[in-house]
Amino acid sequence: MRLHRLTCAVVAGLALATGGTSQAAEAAQYLLRVKRASALEQVCQTHGLKVVRSIGWLSLYTVTGASEASDPTLVARVRADKAVSTFEPDFVATTGETAARSGIQQTTQPLDDALAVDRTLVDFQGALAWNGYVNQPALAKLEVEATRADTSQGEGITVAVIDSGVDPDHPLLRDALLPGYDFTRNVYGASEWGDLDQSTAAILDGGRCRTYSPGVTDEEGKVVQSTAAILDSACVPGRLTQSTAAILDTESVDRLAGAPPLPPAFGHGTMVAGLIHAVAPHARILPLKAFSSDGTGRSADIAQAIYYAVLNGARVLNLSFTFESESQEVRYATAFAAQQGCIVVAATGNDGLVVQRWPAQHDWVVGVGATTLWDTRAPFSNQGYGTFKIGAPGVDLVTTFPGGYYAAVSGTSFSTPLVSGAVVLMGAAAPRLDWSATANVVRIGRYAEIGDVVIGEDHQYPQRIIVPSAVDLATRLERGSVKQIQTLSEKP
Repeated sequence: MRLHRLTCAVVAGLALATGGTSQAAEAAQYLLRVKRASALEQVCQTHGLKVVRSIGWLSLYTVTGASEASDPTLVARVRADKAVSTFEPDFVATTGETAARSGIQQTTQPLDDALAVDRTLVDFQGALAWNGYVNQPALAKLEVEATRADTSQGEGITVAVIDSGVDPDHPLLRDALLPGYDFTRNVYGASEWGDLDQSTAAILDGGRCRTYSPGVTDEEGKVVQSTAAILDSACVPGRLTQSTAAILDTESVDRLAGAPPLPPAFGHGTMVAGLIHAVAPHARILPLKAFSSDGTGRSADIAQAIYYAVLNGARVLNLSFTFESESQEVRYATAFAAQQGCIVVAATGNDGLVVQRWPAQHDWVVGVGATTLWDTRAPFSNQGYGTFKIGAPGVDLVTTFPGGYYAAVSGTSFSTPLVSGAVVLMGAAAPRLDWSATANVVRIGRYAEIGDVVIGEDHQYPQRIIVPSAVDLATRLERGSVKQIQTLSEKP
């Protein structure tokens, strides 16, 4: 059974709301770098700080102050200390769907409609998959089918998914997944299952609506549909959150209603990974768990995950989350990724506002907004500034869900992996593609116009990506060597 006791990553008491009792409020956390290790004790004594965690390989310390709320006066005072290099709150990021403003609907149609898709099983990279997942309207809009015939489909490229983890046993994903790492627990592996109450996990893990069974093959060895794998009429859409519905059997839906509720972001990473796999099925996916299933992740864990991804060979980094305030540590990490030739793709967020959100706002990050199938901006998608750089469908997409299920989802978190998948294909076709060339692919490519969207800070309207055009332009803009970034992290 894939069930584990939930432990805390940074300090005791940051447990998820998974049926346990509430914890007392904790002192505010900060990230501290000192100019020399010998100065740490004196800095802490001077400013009333307590070290709760050392991230030695980053020369970074998580510390707490005296108050429960972040104290701007303390931040200013510590930053002015001559022995201190950097000091900032340990900011909390949220997945776009859990961060949305109250009343913002994250879908323009009922999610149930998205799951009324063709459930005929087809061979997809050696596994049985719904035809409605493999050939869903969003992929047709992106013209993905043309790239499946003309490119390597992402072979040789690793894409890191920095998120809530994955279901490592999902039949569609398991052959594409690398082992990964859990920064919330500091252990190898990146399973989402450990964040669930045991009784809730048992319901999902024991359902009858998985569309997979031992298939049969034709004379050429291709998997064909077997009668045993067809869903029965008892399998119905179960609304899980505002942005997610999964196909579950009726009994499981009823049992979940009486069980400890699913956390709001459970399955988020699995759903993101499923959309990358749909676009670039030969890519390797490196799951890095920096988020809990309540949809929150701390900048210390996120920064570590970004460095880990780069140092472990990821070419593309998918960041389906947002910060409302900029974390300098995450800024350093994304700048490092860009310096190393990686391409970072991030969500704009789901507040429905003209607003800045990080890390999508960074110049060297591809910020992705959500569009409808009619090429209008999805009402929930943030826009403006340098946050929304390119669009992709983000309404009623069909993807993978833990336990071997499918789900329908809406949100910029799910537009982002479609672009990450496209960037994987770009990188496979243009092996020396760097971040600046990718920025040009986004900026000067001829794609689809988006309605109801404002001009960005480059004084141009963002467009909705068309994958074959982006891949073709990438090969023409490919650099002979990775562009050096001199003062990337210091740019205003």
